[in-house]
Amino acid sequence: MPSKEESMQKQHLHAQKEHAEWLDKLHRWRAEHQRVLAKLSKLQAALLDHNAEIDEQLGQIHRHEQHISRHERVIAAQKGNGESTLDQDALDGHSEGDKSHRELRAQIKRMEGTHDETVEVLNETIDKLKEIRSKMQNERDQEYENIDDDEVVHEASVESFPASDSPSFNPGRT
Repeated sequence: MPSKEESMQKQHLHAQKEHAEWLDKLHRWRAEHQRVLAKLSKLQAALLDHNAEIDEQLGQIHRHEQHISRHERVIAAQKGNGESTLDQDALDGHSEGDKSHRELRAQIKRMEGTHDETVEVLNETIDKLKEIRSKMQNERDQEYENIDDDEVVHEASVESFPASDSPSFNPGRT
């Protein structure tokens, strides 16, 4: 039969082996988290870039609306002057506005599919991560619920009093 010291040393070796395994695992997890965070940073940059494109398109729409208003005023002014046909500047302005409108339509159509898909995937990922975190929290809560109160009280009483004193010992009482 092994001595108490040999038994403790065996426990120590086992604990050190587990510690080495845990350290290796935790370092690997930390590296994985860093890589994922780097990817998330790239994703955030891509989303910010996408948002900038949306802002540019909003600006194009506002400029096109202003162009249409100016063009309508030119048409009204020429009709008010009794002109039966539009001058070349008005015709050229209309062609430029029409071309700009077609380009904007193509840009928005191109982005529309990827936008919807991106938002859907991100929302699904966020929901899945919330489920995982909730499961982890539920497991932690369950661990606390499974603690035997009598065992905790007994261990606390053993740790709180010296071995020579009983739990009912109170040196200040007579």
